[in-house]
Amino acid sequence: MTSSAASIASADFVSSKWIEAFPDDLSSIERVLQHKKLSGTSDIVSEYEVALAEWFGVRFCVAVSSGSSALIAALKASGVGPGTEVVIPCTAPIPSVLPILALGATPVAIDTEPDSFGLSLDRVAEVINPRTRALLVVPVWGYGSNERDVQKIAVDAGIPMIEDAAQAHGSTIGGQKLGTIGTVGCFSTHDNKPLATGEGGFLLTNDEGFYRRLRSTCHLGGLDGRHFGFNFKLGALAAGLGLQRLGNLERIVAGKRAVAQKLTSALRQYGFFEVSAQPENCPNRYSLVLRTPNSNGDDLRRYLHDRGIESDIIKYGYRLIYEHSLFEGTGNSCRNAEALLRTSVTLPTHPGVSSEVIDRIVEYLSDMHRIG
Repeated sequence: MTSSAASIASADFVSSKWIEAFPDDLSSIERVLQHKKLSGTSDIVSEYEVALAEWFGVRFCVAVSSGSSALIAALKASGVGPGTEVVIPCTAPIPSVLPILALGATPVAIDTEPDSFGLSLDRVAEVINPRTRALLVVPVWGYGSNERDVQKIAVDAGIPMIEDAAQAHGSTIGGQKLGTIGTVGCFSTHDNKPLATGEGGFLLTNDEGFYRRLRSTCHLGGLDGRHFGFNFKLGALAAGLGLQRLGNLERIVAGKRAVAQKLTSALRQYGFFEVSAQPENCPNRYSLVLRTPNSNGDDLRRYLHDRGIESDIIKYGYRLIYEHSLFEGTGNSCRNAEALLRTSVTLPTHPGVSSEVIDRIVEYLSDMHRIG
């Protein structure tokens, strides 16, 4: 919280995040304890993987210890390592890019399409080369865009498309869930995610060969002494909690969409419009991302933040990936993405955003519209 926001009464402060507890949480933990096996080889973990695969409509799932573990495993299974490259959107957040560095590879950050977080199709075609091992798409705040077009490019190039769908639980394009369009989908179940287990994640794929590589990579190479792997297994307690909470996921996503709809409807008259709002795209509204009418996103974000409506962009210091010193030289001058960030504001959509909070947000943004 900024110093100016610190004076706001806690009851008036609206965090960008919401951590929810459910009535059956304790019973799910008790069930795991009764099984007397807490490791990642518990039958409950396997049960959780089957349930996730069914919910997302895919053949295979591997539950893992974090979203970062999921990405590292997907990259490793794609052949990413020293001397190779992974194409990413320059709007990718830091957690999406660190796994590439962890494997000794080079992230190649390119521009997005105008008005979306999707990889620029023209730039993708230009940068693919013999060192490219994967295309990584990142639907930040749950906003998919052109994943199906990127997947076609990946197939033609003979490389995997990896979906970092950490924030996109339940988002769809043309009725198909994000995380199931490419070769592999990577998810996080951190506290802040729609499906939350504290820490954790999972991978989804329909490719049996890729699934076998993922499972080996996440399970110490099968301990056969021939294959390298990590201990990325998810523990049974987190799996039990996820298995129970999976039944609430549809309701949670529907709730976020309902809040977003109220905000967009109220703010349309002031010239605000939702990013990537094509009819075939249905984001989960992890957060609502609006474009501003006057190219003053930074002023709007600060104005809201200082009045108790927390901004993800300010909270996490979000910027284009090549603007961080750690990733300097990975890309530059991405004009579409720079304009997108300059004119965007994120708004919370969780259950704490009551009708009164919606009225506050609309009042603040209408004031700024009038001033600007």
